[in-house]
Amino acid sequence: MGSASPFMTMVDPGRGLERQGADGEDPNDLYARYNRDVVVTSRLRWKSDSAGFLGNRYQHIAVVALAEDAGPQLITSSTHDFTPPVWSPDGRWLATTGNLDPDGETRRKSYVYLIDAAAAPPVAPRLLFGLEEMRSSDLAWSPDGATIAVCGHNDPVIGHYGTPNLWLIEVASGKGRCVSEHIDRAIGDYSRNADTRRYGGDDEPRWLLDGSGLLLLINDAGTVHLHRFTLADGSLTQLTNGDRVVTAFSQDRAARVTVVLMGNSLNPGDLYLLEESGALRRLTDVNGALLNEIELSSAIRFSCESDGVEIAGWVNPPVGAEPGKRYPVILYTGGGPGGMRASVFVHEWQVYTAQGYVVINCNTRGITGTVRPSRQRRAGAGVMRTMQTIWLSYALPVRPSTLSTPIDWPWPAAATAVTARPGSSPATPNSRRRWSIVPW
Repeated sequence: MGSASPFMTMVDPGRGLERQGADGEDPNDLYARYNRDVVVTSRLRWKSDSAGFLGNRYQHIAVVALAEDAGPQLITSSTHDFTPPVWSPDGRWLATTGNLDPDGETRRKSYVYLIDAAAAPPVAPRLLFGLEEMRSSDLAWSPDGATIAVCGHNDPVIGHYGTPNLWLIEVASGKGRCVSEHIDRAIGDYSRNADTRRYGGDDEPRWLLDGSGLLLLINDAGTVHLHRFTLADGSLTQLTNGDRVVTAFSQDRAARVTVVLMGNSLNPGDLYLLEESGALRRLTDVNGALLNEIELSSAIRFSCESDGVEIAGWVNPPVGAEPGKRYPVILYTGGGPGGMRASVFVHEWQVYTAQGYVVINCNTRGITGTVRPSRQRRAGAGVMRTMQTIWLSYALPVRPSTLSTPIDWPWPAAATAVTARPGSSPATPNSRRRWSIVPW
């Protein structure tokens, strides 16, 4: 550790590391010229939402020696994918995840592997521990190097519906144990409806320096907050709060300074310093100038209940909504189950509300951030009844028996379905402009 830097690269195992572009290609080779962009693949996962067409390339680990004038060196080689590795505290091992079974691409199961950094490449990964699913493959070594933390579940039946729990793996024995099953909430950032984030950030568990616990992001009813998890008694101490989402956090080497990336329905996100007193001090105002020019629609939170399960939802009223006026409604349902709608900034909804639409969105059965999936499924009917009540009986107030939290509706409206785009937007009460569907 410190003498080499690992990185991820897409590699065709039969060809190894290659420079980008075709060096020395014969300009008269018509076959190469006209087939350069043809994708040939024999693998099952031949396309990625982020990387596009993969062909026969796999995600592999390479290293660059920092103290030597040497090029990158590939240290893994097989027809399998690996995830970004993490150094052990002593710099001897790289921990990564994947599935090196012959049918690994057809299964959700993932394994933790150790790669000996001192061995000559290609290195045969050492199998350490497996889970039926690791929703987040981020690994965290304990300060003494004896334990690795990872999030996932080990239910072979429930699959994608499983709640990511915190597991601790003994490096010496390869044995793992779940230490957060009593929490009943997903760990990591699973807010999935934000449309302005290119990079969510580092949301994996982080060990406390004394090894007594870890810092975790916990999902709950459309919010994600930083917590301290104590191993001795399994308790959680919430460190951030409010109707917002922490998408990532980072600490200095001494673990004395903690910075979080946090946003809400009116701000895509900024950096905040977590003071020792527990207070948050804002460090950035990245979109301040733009947001000060735009009139936004504040999301109004509501909740609905079925079989004792509460599900969160939000209503974004039209910008400049006028009392007694009807507005068309856009209803968002579904999504998941591997995530949740949350109190995050959604540019798409701001565009709709600026054009005079009401936007209603709600978490539904099987989503992250509520109780375990077996109970979430039973909650589906009550959730849909609530959504239909808000949408179809848009006379206010909504019947109190339907919502478990009263809504301070900003406008009295009658029911209407989405039939046509409104001819004009309501008058803007101030000088701020609105989001436009076309560039300004």
